[in-house]
Amino acid sequence: MSPPPTAIFGLVLGPLVEATLANEAGRGELHRALLAEPLCVAEIGPNAPAGPTVKLGQAPSSPEKSLVRVAKPELAQIQVRLAEAPALGAPVVALFTSGAAMSEFGRERGLWPDERERGVAYPPGAVFRLLRGHPGALLSSGSGRTVALDAGDVAALADGETPTAYDEALRKLATSGRPREAARRLAGRPLYTLGHPHGGMLMFGRELPAFLHLPSAERFADRLAQQLGNRAQQGLVAAAELFKNATRGKLAVLVEPGPRAFRLRPEDLR
Repeated sequence: MSPPPTAIFGLVLGPLVEATLANEAGRGELHRALLAEPLCVAEIGPNAPAGPTVKLGQAPSSPEKSLVRVAKPELAQIQVRLAEAPALGAPVVALFTSGAAMSEFGRERGLWPDERERGVAYPPGAVFRLLRGHPGALLSSGSGRTVALDAGDVAALADGETPTAYDEALRKLATSGRPREAARRLAGRPLYTLGHPHGGMLMFGRELPAFLHLPSAERFADRLAQQLGNRAQQGLVAAAELFKNATRGKLAVLVEPGPRAFRLRPEDLR
């Protein structure tokens, strides 16, 4: 059974959040630690102020399954207040490196009017499996120190891999004669795409550009703005839906346009 949030002190993750905020080069080490360290999530208490929320975890569907809250509290369904994440363009679930950071967040937002703190400490990597398909997460070590994890980060961590290792594995599959395997793996996650400034989805010839991570989509949009004068807006779509539309229109999907791009043809997407 997982320890209570009060037993999580963030001695490893806290300094890594600080290091990443000071230098993005430290993000890789942070990702590795996220798979090895527990994380806390705040649960909303009764009569908390209204706000955007999401249910996280597994809802019991029978009396037997209701025992999951006792047997494995990290799997029980809880209601979570979403946190603003301007860098991601959407409110997301806040993850805390320590019980103290979780407490600070909950008390600032009045999540526990009855003064009884509620939260769950998830074992290493477990919370990301519950976040599959989410637009990202906000990692907080308290006192306003936060690092945004985009949808691509969450997708990789949910599979128990760092984003770098996950991306390289996809690229290797696609470029070594196994593009259908790469497409099948991508189909279960979101991808970033760009909208055309005059409407519709941005397309080059018969190719739809798609991105594993928000920063690469933003960089590509910036380059287009310098060339065309108009900036394309990024959006997040389910890869399975994107592939379905590409197959219907006999279009290829160009993943991570640039020197390390890989291409998925319509026949690879079926």
